[in-house]
Amino acid sequence: MDNIVDSDQIWKVASISGHRSIGPNSKKRVWDAVQLLVDNSTIKSIYFGGARGTDTEALKAALYHRKGLFPRLIVVLPNTIEQQPVDTHQWTRRADDLVELKQVITSEDGYLSYRRRNEYLVDRGTFLVAFFNGNFKSGTGQAISYAEKSGKTVYRISISSA
Repeated sequence: MDNIVDSDQIWKVASISGHRSIGPNSKKRVWDAVQLLVDNSTIKSIYFGGARGTDTEALKAALYHRKGLFPRLIVVLPNTIEQQPVDTHQWTRRADDLVELKQVITSEDGYLSYRRRNEYLVDRGTFLVAFFNGNFKSGTGQAISYAEKSGKTVYRISISSA
């Protein structure tokens, strides 16, 4: 009976946001947190941003710790995989699903494509796990603000580049 999912089960979807520059201690925090997410049987899917740093490290950890088909691992890119850093491709392609928003990445609009990608992640998640260095002007800071305005729960995990 322990393996049967209760019909009243509330499924959850996690979204992950984090900085591109993370140090060794912070990588361990990412791996530990992602293992908790993957091991939680109520989590149906996890959304990742597909960038270098936290996004890719979290996806690696999820792929390593996941046993079976759940949670589904979904990478959301602001443009296409061809526009992503080459060193992220091998991990992105191992996700269960890839969403390419096909937004042009440009500084002229203040990198609106990244903000739209983060909003997409937050909108689809039940909650946000933010690996955060305290900079609210960053994409992760903006994702936290957007999630809180949207009424989503935000779990902040402190990280640094050291």
